Amino acid sequence: LLLALILAEDVAGDTFTIDENVDVGHLINTFSGCTSYDLGDPEIKKCCQVDPTTGSFTTVISPDYETKQSYTGRLVCSSFSVRSITVKINNLNDNNPMFPFTTIPLSIDENNNEGYELPVDIKYAARDEDMPNFSVTQYKIKEVQGDFEVKPGVYSNGILPFSIKVNKVLDYDDGLRTFTLTLIAVDGGGKETSANVIINVNDLNDNKPIFESKNLKAKIKENTPSQTEVIKAVAKDKDSGENGRVHYSLSQTNIPFNINMEGVISVTGDIDREQRDTYRFDVRAQDNGANPFLTTESVEIIITDENDNPPVILKPTGNSVVLMVETKVKGHYVTEVEITDKDEGDNAKIDVTLSGPGSDLFSYVKESGSLGKIVNEGVLDRETKDEYQIKILAKDRGTPQKEAEIQFTIRITDANDNTPTITNCGDVITIRENEVGAIFTVTASDNDIGANGKITYSVTPGTHFTVDDKGVLNTTVGYDYKKEKSTDCDSALIPLL
Repeated sequence: LLLALILAEDVAGDTFTIDENVDVGHLINTFSGCTSYDLGDPEIKKCCQVDPTTGSFTTVISPDYETKQSYTGRLVCSSFSVRSITVKINNLNDNNPMFPFTTIPLSIDENNNEGYELPVDIKYAARDEDMPNFSVTQYKIKEVQGDFEVKPGVYSNGILPFSIKVNKVLDYDDGLRTFTLTLIAVDGGGKETSANVIINVNDLNDNKPIFESKNLKAKIKENTPSQTEVIKAVAKDKDSGENGRVHYSLSQTNIPFNINMEGVISVTGDIDREQRDTYRFDVRAQDNGANPFLTTESVEIIITDENDNPPVILKPTGNSVVLMVETKVKGHYVTEVEITDKDEGDNAKIDVTLSGPGSDLFSYVKESGSLGKIVNEGVLDRETKDEYQIKILAKDRGTPQKEAEIQFTIRITDANDNTPTITNCGDVITIRENEVGAIFTVTASDNDIGANGKITYSVTPGTHFTVDDKGVLNTTVGYDYKKEKSTDCDSALIPLL
């Protein structure tokens, strides 16, 4: 009967509730009805004790809900009665919320959509040891501004996740690249804690290189040495890192120029204006992003002239012979003159002078382009002088001057400008009467040459004389001294005109 009674009391038991953090010695209850009391289990003794005489049930520790939420044991009375007892620890809001990390690093690509929710790893969510009663219930951003707001997630396993809503489009190139927010976590009892949220804006390759100058132009002299800098092309890209790193190239490779990493265009080959006086090409600027942008700009390089070419006398050629008919009238065409110079401007303007014995009888007349002519300035009489050795000196007006010289021959050809002369027309010819045949040889001369100087003879028709092509005068009848003693030869000879 006694054993049954003890078991019945043990089943009934008592439960006591105390707040965590109460002082050591805090009175939980005072037991009565027994002459002595004792606690029968080690667990209950960890937090409590009972006075064996008075039955006062007090704490021996300051209990912490977060360490242990309840203690269970048995109370043994002097009457050998046993009753179970449980001491429950009441949870108080004695802990502030806590972020696992004081800084929460986040990143977002620029050009985001307005209202984009930036996810935050749950490991960054705030915790509170006073859960579940006083778990984190909300987040807020300390800064009063509308660009960002915090969006709580669904509470699970004592954790309230969150995300950051971005209410504007972020541009890495034109605005702030880093945003610092103070994130506050609030628990169910109103306690707060904070952490810094660092939002870094990631650069995207969303800008193309832009040239600072349009239609690049430069002038250089021909024969400019290799490696000489000509002009610098500068292109800027608002992006950063590889997205903003610009490298340059030229649209043509078969030209005597190249471009370096800084955009400097330099000479790499021979520059000869006479071969090419203008170079037009494009300079290309390309960024180094994954999907690179390419921009081009036109370049014009004009080659200016140097006096590096002498005149060239094409006509007449050196040591050539030009034929000119003798004349008394000045201004007659003698020969064509053609002189070229590959240079331009004053470097290609040619002054011509003639020299040599008798050169004052000739002059140079400039015509169009590279052409001119030589004309006579005085009487050209072959019978006086039939050949002239003339030098043509051509000088350009460059600095220093360059020149060319050739010598050619002007040969004066004959004109039929002289009449034949009979040198012995006044001679007295004596013949025997009745003599027939050669009686005299006529002598004649002509200063002209060739056909112009060839002499033929004839006599006046109706006489008794003939003359052959050698000037031999013949009688065709015999003269009778008694009838005719003389005759005049002038009436019998006619010179060839």
